[in-house]
Amino acid sequence: MTRPRRPDRGRPDELVPTPMTVDLTGLRAEYDVRDPRPLRERARLGFRAVALGLVAVACGVAAWWGGAEAVVRVLGVVGLVAFLRWMTDHPRWCARTRLEPEVPEVKDGGIGRGDRYRWWFVREITCRPGRAVPGRAVLGDGRRLRLHGMPADEVDRLAEALERARAAANG
Repeated sequence: MTRPRRPDRGRPDELVPTPMTVDLTGLRAEYDVRDPRPLRERARLGFRAVALGLVAVACGVAAWWGGAEAVVRVLGVVGLVAFLRWMTDHPRWCARTRLEPEVPEVKDGGIGRGDRYRWWFVREITCRPGRAVPGRAVLGDGRRLRLHGMPADEVDRLAEALERARAAANG
């Protein structure tokens, strides 16, 4: 069984597929929403010690209150919370924007690859400083993609680079 093609992935008439290469000099290859400032090692160890103590207390209370079955439930919940914490810190799972000279990729999070579109399909890049995600790419069919992790000044540089590439491609 084949999946039907999404109708919103078609090309609009006003955008002509033109091979474009955007000069990304001065921009990073990948931006994500993780905080780039690392935690101090002492704070990490303190957090882990407190978390381990809380797990021990929760297991003790569960064993006293409900027996071995309750301990298994508590450990399952603790494992789920630890996995969700790891998932938000791991770059594969967090929202990100990846820039390549031919194809940008925008991912909102979750499993798998993000949305990939050719640069000619990006109509414009807008910047609204002061927002949590200041950059947006407006596609040819009107959809908007948030450019996760990019600061406002780099969104402006990307918009200028896209305009230069479009002017060079159109002659």
